[in-house]
Amino acid sequence: MLLNGSYNLIAIAYDKALNSTRAQIMVTVRKSVSIARSDAASAAVRLSSASANAAAASIQLRFIGALDADAASDPANYVVTVNGQAIIVESAGYNASNNSVSLSLPSGSLHSGDQVSVQTSGLADAQGVLIHAQSGALTVR
Repeated sequence: MLLNGSYNLIAIAYDKALNSTRAQIMVTVRKSVSIARSDAASAAVRLSSASANAAAASIQLRFIGALDADAASDPANYVVTVNGQAIIVESAGYNASNNSVSLSLPSGSLHSGDQVSVQTSGLADAQGVLIHAQSGALTVR
């Protein structure tokens, strides 16, 4: 867990001749957060199905396994493209009883026959393992 405060993040890269370059950034934590670990090889949770509905302007994602409820309910953890154009995810709702997420999009953003894809970033399972999921192309119904 990172506690409130300021942290210096320093990255140093070396080439084969041992020449180095350094980058530094100051990070300020205003709210303590847990650090999720990324362990894709052992992550049993994955996207199992996805569908898009034009009338409801929504996308349904179903996962095999439980998700971290806070991460699953954060619309910033989803990138939706419709016919190659990024669309803002207005809200995300997680249903723990069936491990599904409903993404709400702006009204009128989906039309029958549109091609939609969804990527996740920052999504974690119930144990804090990061999940990197991507749907194939979905056809809106």
